[in-house]
Amino acid sequence: YLGNVVGLVIVLTMVPVFAAILRVPFSIIAPIILVVCAIGAYTVHNNTFDVVMMLVFGISGSLMDVAINTEATEIEHQSGRPLMSGFHGMFSAGGMVGAGFGALALQAGMTPLHHLWLSCAVCLLLSMIPTNVVILSPSHTASFARAISLTPPATLGTRPSWVSSFCQKPKASS
Repeated sequence: YLGNVVGLVIVLTMVPVFAAILRVPFSIIAPIILVVCAIGAYTVHNNTFDVVMMLVFGISGSLMDVAINTEATEIEHQSGRPLMSGFHGMFSAGGMVGAGFGALALQAGMTPLHHLWLSCAVCLLLSMIPTNVVILSPSHTASFARAISLTPPATLGTRPSWVSSFCQKPKASS
């Protein structure tokens, strides 16, 4: 708890300094950030491979981010309503919830590998819940496509047989 209090005091006193950093041109601050990140990646194992991997994953992540934001902007434009702020908010909330569950797993003595497998299983199960209702429903697909002025592909409303076994609605008992 003492670390949190000290961290709070340091952050609150450093706000003007952090705000002043925002006035530095991007062409100056970006190389500084890159060098600091490279030094940090190198010092973990004293291996340049880690720096190369940092660059590869950083560049690929940035390219995916640009592609996703471009696609989301186009969907917003075609649908005529804002969507990206909600997606960014849920992404941030998901990151915080994931960090919290990771801390709880470590506190419970779970290894990172077991935590990863459990997280994958939970995500897979949670992704199957709306599959039958939203994603694979032809009526929802068609209404969304009309909303953004697209014609749905013919296969969008179908599903593989293995998905059907997981997504069957329970039969009403008599």
